[in-house]
Amino acid sequence: MPDLTDELRSLFALSWGCEDDEALPMWSDTEAVGGINPPLQQKLIRLLADRAQDLLPLLREDQEHLWTFTQARLLVRVLAHLEEGTRALQRLAAGEGGPYTVSMEEDAAQILAARKDAGLIPFFRQLVLSSKVRSQVWTIALHVLVDAKDGASVKALQAVYGGPNSRAVANARVRLGDITALRPLLQTSARFYVEEASQAISLLEQRLKGLAPLLEELVSANPELLLEPSCDPLEQLEHLALHDPMLAVQEWATRQLVSLARERFASLVPKLLGQPDWMVVKSTSDALARIQPPLADELNALVSESGCPHSIRLWAIRTLLLAGIQPELSGLPEVRVTLPPAVPEEARDTVVRYWVRTLDQAEAGTDVRWLIEGLTREWGQPDVTDEHEAVVAALRSDGLTTAEPVDVGTWNEQGWGTYVVLKTEGGQLWLSELARFAWPADPQDEAMQALRPRLERALSSVGWRMLPEEAAPVVFPDLNIYYFAHRKSLPLQKLLFYYQD
Repeated sequence: MPDLTDELRSLFALSWGCEDDEALPMWSDTEAVGGINPPLQQKLIRLLADRAQDLLPLLREDQEHLWTFTQARLLVRVLAHLEEGTRALQRLAAGEGGPYTVSMEEDAAQILAARKDAGLIPFFRQLVLSSKVRSQVWTIALHVLVDAKDGASVKALQAVYGGPNSRAVANARVRLGDITALRPLLQTSARFYVEEASQAISLLEQRLKGLAPLLEELVSANPELLLEPSCDPLEQLEHLALHDPMLAVQEWATRQLVSLARERFASLVPKLLGQPDWMVVKSTSDALARIQPPLADELNALVSESGCPHSIRLWAIRTLLLAGIQPELSGLPEVRVTLPPAVPEEARDTVVRYWVRTLDQAEAGTDVRWLIEGLTREWGQPDVTDEHEAVVAALRSDGLTTAEPVDVGTWNEQGWGTYVVLKTEGGQLWLSELARFAWPADPQDEAMQALRPRLERALSSVGWRMLPEEAAPVVFPDLNIYYFAHRKSLPLQKLLFYYQD
């Protein structure tokens, strides 16, 4: 029998044109591939009629040079028309005999999935249980099981929960009616996949004919937190919103309350924003800000309520700002943290904009007023590094011997920071990357002190200045930033000239 490689290449040489390679974008689905050069496809089907398994070695990654990308995809598509093609496609999708390219394995899985053949469910279940298949193939297999409403696959999915696919597995289990996956789904879908999880949970609610079974499942995880068991779904939701140890469950219960009983929910908002744990109340504030339509009336009512605890009013302000709503602040005292007048407003603005607004690095325990101030600042990292060259030129123009600026991480041969190091004749001078401030590495060094007037003169000529000595040690109270394994409030000098190894 002639060599299959030679036969195929001869056939392509006779019947394949450049227009066939250019007919489809790389991301086209397998159905579109099936529309390329029908006459050639018929010839390929006849040639490969009883040789489906023989084709697989020619589709391996180490044989890529034999075919163009589109030709290889077409050969995979042809397998669907062969008597032994199903088994060959299964081997290809599973990577058996490979490695094959990702597109080959993905195309094979897509072709099999499109058949919606109940007889293939055990095969797709095996793919989901396998730790060796490509992630793209694994995802296709999971979708097949869900679309087929294959409840028998729940046990298999329970066995693979964990790792990078936890969210997808939990979502599939919930869609297949596995109520025990409700809590894992909420936990893995918090913040970025809320809508996707909500759709799956809605299907589960319809399947179980109501919200009650879902609430029973969630509440039963921590029955000791209920002083008196209640069958009232709204009371159960309040309990979950206030007391469940999982923040994602609290957020889900909060959204349910808003949807089912908004007026009743209004009385719960002060309790939600008055919880003692900083991380809990911040996450609650985040969740409330995402609710649509916004809770403008409920939150503004708290802000204007003089009898409401000050901290709750502040968290309500933060929530409104996060939701894009400007609250009325005129009647509320102490919305802004007081700093000594020695701290330049430019420096304060830079610190808040960089650490709070842009990096979102305010750690647990941070005064909520810093979070509020951050939301009044423009998002985006302040950056003055393009001015460092002008600073160096100004120093040299004043007769100061100055080396080129070196990033502090490079200077220390590890770590990162927010300043560069200049080696000058008087010692090290630091230039902030965030604002137009400089600072000597050793302020007490006599040589540096002697040069300070000249340094200040050169800096001012290009719009820069030394950080005032009286401002440098001022601590930003209760603005907690991670610093060498500690969560602490830092002085202005370290906030502008930050280093972390």
